[in-house]
Amino acid sequence: TRFIDDLSLPGMLHCAILRSPHAHARVVSVDASDALSLPGVAAVVSGEDALRWTERALTVPAGWGTHCLATDRVRFAGEPVAAVAATSRALAEDALERIRVEYAPLPAVVDARQAERPESTPIFEEHGHNIVFQRVFCWGDVEGAFRDADRVVERSFRWHRLGANPMETFGVISQWDPVEGSLTCHGSFQSQSQMALGRAASLRLPSHKVRLISQPHGGSFGGKGGSRGTDISALLSRKAGGRPVKWIEDRIEYMSGGASQSWDRHYTASLALLRDGTVTGLRVRLVDDLGA
Repeated sequence: TRFIDDLSLPGMLHCAILRSPHAHARVVSVDASDALSLPGVAAVVSGEDALRWTERALTVPAGWGTHCLATDRVRFAGEPVAAVAATSRALAEDALERIRVEYAPLPAVVDARQAERPESTPIFEEHGHNIVFQRVFCWGDVEGAFRDADRVVERSFRWHRLGANPMETFGVISQWDPVEGSLTCHGSFQSQSQMALGRAASLRLPSHKVRLISQPHGGSFGGKGGSRGTDISALLSRKAGGRPVKWIEDRIEYMSGGASQSWDRHYTASLALLRDGTVTGLRVRLVDDLGA
């Protein structure tokens, strides 16, 4: 079986990503001149390139979301700030150490229950709060069931944060065609159609100009999206004149970069009961941590 890391294309470069050490900070400046001077480095991208060539990846409702590289600020520890394409992965990682980033740390919000409080620091300042989505689902006369109950039992529960850990981390090879203005990506993609349409939107391309080829891969478990890494490698390929750029996520990146994490969910659940044990009502308040 030919996995993504077994694939090598002519003239291929290798990507390494510089990530934020801060959970929340303003990006004052990014200086990559020293990294570009290193022999074997073909391209460096930062937030300026993301602003020039990409759109924000939006969640629901529209208006929440970020570019593939941090622009004005970083919003989680591990958020990509800059990336390098070089003739080897080792050289690309060496070049990362030459990139100088100046941060101005801001108050961080690391708990969903803290985040929903009115006095909490808004991670997206333009919204003024941290509640991305809020909805009430109701079936039947819930209020009546609790009003007429002989007993109400209430408990709190937590479904803690977890991370998918397949044998193989995410990987992608992106190649920009400067003549056709199109993009071809080989990768360990889990949801090809969704990923392709997302890349078309974020990279400002018509959908027929994006081709995704999903390699056989060693497990997914919900963690094989890789949208940021795909967009970043695509930008590097574009800046490197169309040379293919491979990014193979290492295990630390997989755990810290955000793609593999989920849940961290808080429940407060109440049961309305009659004396004979009949359950007449259920009320659940759910707070879900969607991260940054």
